[in-house]
Amino acid sequence: MTAVNIELQLLHEAAPTQVKARVEDVRALAAQCQTEMRRVSHELRPAILDELGLAEAVRALVQRMAKHAHIEIGCDVHGDVDKISADSVIACYRLVQEALNNVVRHADAARADVMLRREQDRLTVMVTDDGRGIRYDPSSPDTQRDGHFGLLGMQERIRAIGGTFHYGPPPDKRGTQILAEFPVT
Repeated sequence: MTAVNIELQLLHEAAPTQVKARVEDVRALAAQCQTEMRRVSHELRPAILDELGLAEAVRALVQRMAKHAHIEIGCDVHGDVDKISADSVIACYRLVQEALNNVVRHADAARADVMLRREQDRLTVMVTDDGRGIRYDPSSPDTQRDGHFGLLGMQERIRAIGGTFHYGPPPDKRGTQILAEFPVT
């Protein structure tokens, strides 16, 4: 889809004036398709979850992101997080993935930490960083710009499985903390 968009951009630049509007319409359609593809891909179950289980998949994600982002990321897993429902596994993995993506892209952080804790029938997921903090207004039209999952998507995914979602500065620290809790019966 990216290649299609590039080709359409080149075609738009070279097109006669009477064709430019039509090319622009096709570009908008291609962009809409790309956004939908992103949305659908976020709904799919990543294969790594089946191969490694949730705990090891999150550890692998943390290791990969730390290596490529050149920031220190800690990961602590407490309890048996692998024996939870498929919806909870996907929600947890996607939350950690999106939270770390946000840290890398926006936080200007030197360190982040991921914690998963299973206690009987609840799973707690916490991602913290020491970055510049978060400025998020759910009523802003930019909340889901570019079709990215974002905080609103994280909230919706956690609430859809009966959980709670909170974000803000960590207690007595600089940065951002994302905290989700949900049932895992």
